Amino acid sequence: MIANLEAANAGLSDACKESVSLNDCIHHPMIRTFLSRSIGSAVHLEPDPVPVRGPACHLQQVLYNLVANARDAIQGNGFVTIRTERVSLPEAKDDLPPGEYMKLAVQDDGCGMAKSVLPKIFDAGFSGKGSFGVGLYVIQEIVRSMEGHIRVRSSTRKPKGTIFSIYFNRIYL
Repeated sequence: MIANLEAANAGLSDACKESVSLNDCIHHPMIRTFLSRSIGSAVHLEPDPVPVRGPACHLQQVLYNLVANARDAIQGNGFVTIRTERVSLPEAKDDLPPGEYMKLAVQDDGCGMAKSVLPKIFDAGFSGKGSFGVGLYVIQEIVRSMEGHIRVRSSTRKPKGTIFSIYFNRIYL
């Protein structure tokens, strides 16, 4: 199964020639329907978005997987927030080079992840749910194919929850 995923992802670089708005991906009907479950949600969209390079279907897959993980991390009542924003970095910050980015963030107030788990979450087959997981592995491969960067912060202490922030290079049309 992992070999099939890797083979499928190998072709992503050819598909990444189109430009797309992250805001448009968030308005995809499947994602909106998914967000309308009993868990509260909010969407905050950048009012002046810039395009990023990549196929909309792959960005929607990233968003769907992140929202599904956020939903699954919430036990009982909870909240999921999706946000897009422009980010300008005049100098490098951690592993993120200077530049102009569109950031996609998905945040939940679920149970959070232990620090010992965080280094493993993008491993093929890893799942915190006791099953075989590929969702975060696929997200990482898609983001890498688009020359994006992904960051994760999580806490199992109050305030509990996780935030995935993905930085996509801005493209100039």
